Amino acid sequence: MLRRAGETAIITHRNADLDAIASAMIVARIAESLGVETCLEVPEGPGKQAKDALSELSLTPPGPCESRTYRLAIAVDATNSPQLGGALKLYLTAGARVVVDHHEPGSLAEASDLAIVDPDAASTTEVAVLLSHALGVRLTGGLASLALLGIVSDSRKFSIVGPYTFKAAQMLVEMGGDYGRVMEFFRRSGQQAQEDLSLRIAKLKAFSRLKLGRACHDILVVATHIGSHESAVARSLISEGADVAVVVVERREGFRVSIRVSQRALASGIQASKLAAFIAEKFGGEGGGHEMAGMAHLPHSAAQGPEDLVDELAERLPGKVGRICVEYRASLQEKERS
Repeated sequence: MLRRAGETAIITHRNADLDAIASAMIVARIAESLGVETCLEVPEGPGKQAKDALSELSLTPPGPCESRTYRLAIAVDATNSPQLGGALKLYLTAGARVVVDHHEPGSLAEASDLAIVDPDAASTTEVAVLLSHALGVRLTGGLASLALLGIVSDSRKFSIVGPYTFKAAQMLVEMGGDYGRVMEFFRRSGQQAQEDLSLRIAKLKAFSRLKLGRACHDILVVATHIGSHESAVARSLISEGADVAVVVVERREGFRVSIRVSQRALASGIQASKLAAFIAEKFGGEGGGHEMAGMAHLPHSAAQGPEDLVDELAERLPGKVGRICVEYRASLQEKERS
């Protein structure tokens, strides 16, 4: 497809993280090996960690895409249309469309001509690494280190792994990826996050607006809203004792709902991706993700504002979580009896 198409547009999700940037750069390297030029469209720009990683490793991504029709567009690390933001048209108008991802297939995969998707993978980067290996494309040491950053980040330092996570990491080390440098990057990044004033303020504001519910005796469900840092805030809520954390942020194109669940919730059958799909269905949007992390994108018509949406979620979610939990625990008891 790359050979036939020629110049190709690569598109990540909005505010691309390490996994998205790494997988996009690997796809660009595959295209480069075939003599195909690429452009890289990152809606809202890369996130801070991704920017820092590119700078530290002296890696330069392909230039931004032009506003025209490309013969081929490749979406990486994105499952639903709203994730592409203003770059959605670039994807949909392309002559051929490909998705490379590790989420449950969503609307982007449904609109694609080819979907290279492995929901069991811990990161899109490992999918891209295995793809490059299968095609005989070797990565530079710097790109291999960036890919290690993508895998380590999305796997939560290998606490969540798929069948090929370690295999992909081993390949990257063999290609010159510097694992020690990767871990030092995360150490410094974590220290900077603790000192980040805007993040500290966001967490405190989110905690002050918290709505708390309870389901299935010991599952704590919380919902709140904030102006930024929603993923980091959701993770903080889980680390502070919540089992289901839902954080709403309002954007120009609608509401973005970040969802995280604890190990306790997961052990009771409660998955973030399913909650994201439930929220999307109830409020007319799109949602998906993984077992422990999910995201829903909702239109402005879903609620009058973030406060109202949080109130609605706080009212609906404990019941949904409770039903999932009760049914799951009952099924486990039935299996034990049989």
